[in-house]
This record gives sequence, structure tokens and C-alpha cells, in this order.
Amino acid sequence: MTSMPVAGIRAGAPAQPADLVLRNAKIFTGDPKRPAAAALAVRNGSVTVIGGDREVAPLVGSQTRVIDALGHRVVPGLNDSHNHVVRGGLHFVLELRWDGVRTLRGWRWCGSRPRGGELTWAAADFENFAQPRPELGPYEPEFEKAVRLLTESGWGFRWHATYDETVRRDLAVFEKLAAEGLFPGGNRWLFDQVELVSEQSLDRIAALGGAIGVQNRLAYQGTTFRDRYGFQAAAVAPPLGAIRSRGLNVAAGTDATRVSTCNPWVALYWLVSGCDVAGVPLRPRHNRMDRAEALASYTTGGARLTGERQRTGRAADGHRPLDTFDPCFS
Repeated sequence: MTSMPVAGIRAGAPAQPADLVLRNAKIFTGDPKRPAAAALAVRNGSVTVIGGDREVAPLVGSQTRVIDALGHRVVPGLNDSHNHVVRGGLHFVLELRWDGVRTLRGWRWCGSRPRGGELTWAAADFENFAQPRPELGPYEPEFEKAVRLLTESGWGFRWHATYDETVRRDLAVFEKLAAEGLFPGGNRWLFDQVELVSEQSLDRIAALGGAIGVQNRLAYQGTTFRDRYGFQAAAVAPPLGAIRSRGLNVAAGTDATRVSTCNPWVALYWLVSGCDVAGVPLRPRHNRMDRAEALASYTTGGARLTGERQRTGRAADGHRPLDTFDPCFS
């Protein structure tokens, strides 16, 4: 959308003019204290004022770009909390195009191999819902070493786990370290995927200060999952209602390019509708998100994981809500 003259807003000579003024919009701010607004002003990439024409008009200078949104919806920049950018680059010509992606921010480690190799790799229960659940061999000793390294180094981490059997084994290691005062040690950590996590495991995750990352792979594999594990399991995969009731931070992402494209709108559709991409309903209403919750999981949810909730994820004073893209480094 290009800038244009806007009736009623004239350029003045403010001491600190805005670089950008957006007005006549339906702005979803992500701020519970002020969930909606009609206009905002941006200077040096950060929101300085949010409200209406009366609040932003005094910040319009001769070089300010003024955009009339013509009543369209505006949301903070979507923050993909789980994205395999290295893998995507290796498969660039086959799977991924970076066209239009202007910034990459918020690099961090996935639960992969920080040191020692087949460290931790043995603990991964990678998902192919057309096949039975994998039976994992003993991995706890090497897994414990890896988690100790991460916590002692002050690194946050995320761990992939699909099945509750795996989650319970991982939690036992975390709880052992917590009893020694080593976990979480002030570090941010989360489980990814967890389609089949139990409510008991969610209680244990909450007690250890963890978070949950959800990705929309069941938008593509939902009916395969249902055919293997049944309608009841598919209705709570993942158990968004139970996660929400425990106050766990939920960060949404695509897991691109491993199981999905990096198109966030497919993931948002899946979160809100409870349907797969073919429109097949899988999850009942209590186990979906409304649109505000889904947007929060794609904005403030990721910002909490990276410790940036005070400066990104919302259209609020001092925040940088535009042009965000937050990949997982793997």
C-alpha cells in the first residue's frame, strides 16, 4: 500500500516526526489493556503512539509517510516460532523460496545436537503417522548430559516430542536435574509438537516452568493420525484446551520446511477451525483457539520464548511489531 494524501491530516513541524503514520485501520494490538486502535505512529522501527487520528496527527512531518488503511485489518508482524532455515536453505530449489522475506531474527537452538551426536538424537520420536509409534531404546544417560550442558551454559532449548511416552521420559530427566537445582536455571525451554501429551505431563511441564510450541503438521496428516489413533485422540491433538487451562505459554509455528510450508495462514486456519487443509473437522470448539488467541500465539507467544515480550509481538508503545520473522535454528 503506497502513501497518499489524507484529508484532515496535514504536515507540521514536530520535534520528533514519525517515519510512518498508519490510520483508518482496524488494528489488533495484542495488548489486553488496549486491544483495538484505529491509528499508530512509528519512528525508528518502533511504535511511538497508538490510538486515533487525534493522537497521531501531531507527529506528521514533511517526510512522514502517511498510509490510509481504508478500513482494513492490521496485525503485528507474525512470528514463526519454529522454522528450519538451514535445512530450508539446503533444499532451496526443491522446497523453499525466500522471496519477500526481508528480515531473519531471534536465532536459537532447537532440541537437536549441541554436542555428542547420537546425543540426544536417540530421544527423538519423529512422526510418521502412517507408521506405528517408534519404540525408543535407552537414551536417558546421554540426554541428561546434553541437558546439563545446555542449562549450565545458560542456553534455552526446545525439545521435539510427539508421544506422551517420550514426554514422560524426558520430564523425568528434567525433574532429576531440578532436584539438584540445575533446571531450568533461569533458561527458557519448551516442548514442540506434543500432539499426544497427557494432562498429567502438562502439569509437570507447568511445574518446571516450560512452554509449548505447536505446529500445524496435522493440517496435512490429520486424517492419517485419526485413522491410526482414533477420533478421540484426534480431537485432542494437540490438547489446546488443557494447555490453555494451565496458563502455559503457547508459541505457534509451521515447522517449515520439514513438515509444512512457511505460510502462517495455513497454521492460523488450523488453530482456529480445527480442520485439516481439506476441510475435515478434527478438533471440537473447546480444543481450538479463537482468532485473538491464535494471533497471540503467533506474536506474543514467540516473543516470550526469546525474552522479547517487552519490545515485540504487539502494536504497543515502544514495541517493534513490524516485519518480524523468528526462525528456529536447525
